[in-house]
Amino acid sequence: MSRSLPFALALAVSSLLIAASAYAIPISLTFFVKGDAADAVHGSDTATGTITFDSSIIPAGGGFVNNPATSGINFTWAGTTWTNANATVTFLEFDASGTLTGWRLDGNPGNYGIVANASDPDDFTASSVLFDYHDHGTQGVYQGSVTSWSASTGSAPEPASWMLFGVGLLGIVAAGRRRRA
Repeated sequence: MSRSLPFALALAVSSLLIAASAYAIPISLTFFVKGDAADAVHGSDTATGTITFDSSIIPAGGGFVNNPATSGINFTWAGTTWTNANATVTFLEFDASGTLTGWRLDGNPGNYGIVANASDPDDFTASSVLFDYHDHGTQGVYQGSVTSWSASTGSAPEPASWMLFGVGLLGIVAAGRRRRA
């Protein structure tokens, strides 16, 4: 056995480990809200929203990520659709194991927080513990509720795919070695 074959094998295995650890996994936060019973128009309404981000933003040891980069916000309430263009994820909070424990999403064009004047545009604040909103044409803020929320991870390459990649890489090394011999 040539000395270069074990080196090539070690190189192939280490490249797989490095590639696997660097892969960011998409995480999707799904939340459900209900309107304020005191709101005659939207008091019985419910809605679902999602925030998508990738695992690479989770800080080692947990903690807060303020104004995190997200790949998608999708939430419709009271006839307004909120996306990355008009809503902002204010923070995400993670525990020491990297599990999402808290979050906040603000939909307020040009400002943070809720405005309450009748002439102001629709806006809202949703978080792991509250859902407050204001509708254009109404005075004041309604206090709905977040009925539930959960985070789920997207798919990552399965181990069999990585193994096939490694075998193919070894085949390329072997073929190159034969050509030189």
